[in-house]
Amino acid sequence: MTRAELTEKILDHARQEGFSLAGIAIPGQMQGFQKFTQWIDRGFAADMQYLYRADTLVKRENPTLIMPDVKSILIVALPYFDQKTEGIDSPSSGLGRVASYAWGADYHDVLPRKLERLVEKIKPLIQIPFGYKICTDSAPILERELAVNAGLGWIGRSSMLINPNHGSTFLLGELFLTLDLLPTDTIISDHCGNCDRCIKACPTACIQPDRTIDAGKCISYLTIENKSEIPT
Repeated sequence: MTRAELTEKILDHARQEGFSLAGIAIPGQMQGFQKFTQWIDRGFAADMQYLYRADTLVKRENPTLIMPDVKSILIVALPYFDQKTEGIDSPSSGLGRVASYAWGADYHDVLPRKLERLVEKIKPLIQIPFGYKICTDSAPILERELAVNAGLGWIGRSSMLINPNHGSTFLLGELFLTLDLLPTDTIISDHCGNCDRCIKACPTACIQPDRTIDAGKCISYLTIENKSEIPT
């Protein structure tokens, strides 16, 4: 089996596993690392000190430090519950809204299981031992940049990864492999244009002009990561 054929087989198995998007990136220095450190220097990471520990920073800059013998990284996207397509009405007066990604089983459990099953499907394709590491919001990775490099979408004004066909309503996972696969590095151009609906819709004005967010103002941060009182 050629490199290209093996790559396509793996991507096909990923789609069969329920991933709406799948692509291959080649590990190396991350071009977006400088923007990440600038974001930290501006104080936009709030109290999430684990994001800028020295041991995690070097890994974000170079993913090969997470798995030294990695040759290819498979990036997958799993769609999450869509309240609109499921016919869920707006909450009644006095009730809150729970973010769509939090509906159903915890993605920290779902994605690893799917990626483990994918590994089992890869083994018969090559019949030789290979190394792998599964990451699902569990390792210091600039995963949106990896996804862009793998041709899954572009980073929009909202700071989210956006795909022309699937929007941004999906969760990302990574499979580090010692297999030499063909990169799917056709870059998807930025389609945000002049649209700024995400900025206008954000209730706390946390979205910044440079396509980052001020975590200290973000409701997701305030209701999950924040350990202190929510500012008035």
